Amino acid sequence: MSVAVANDNYRTSLLRTLVEYHLPVDSVLAELAQLTWDVDTPLLRLTSLDIQNILSRFIAHELSAFQVEDWANVIECRDDIDLSGESQEFAEIILRLANPSLHEPISIKLANEILNDLLRR
Repeated sequence: MSVAVANDNYRTSLLRTLVEYHLPVDSVLAELAQLTWDVDTPLLRLTSLDIQNILSRFIAHELSAFQVEDWANVIECRDDIDLSGESQEFAEIILRLANPSLHEPISIKLANEILNDLLRR
């Protein structure tokens, strides 16, 4: 296995941990900060299930509104995560969750609305 492939595999593993928001995320962010920011193509695609899992954890009070916002912010700024994945709407959902002061506060109602929209597809 080449060094580049090993680095991509390592980065992809870190990105998966970030997308799944395994707490604490500080160590993952620190490890990702050690890697180059520039990637030719995204290494991980955000899925509907990823978003559903985060919102379900919020509804179950496993995550706070601040943590959902934090998750969306760290996902939103990464070039190595494909936000357009299954739907262009994913990028809009992430933008909405990352910027509740510009859109709508993160609430159980909002989480349920987004979940229902995702499940209707």
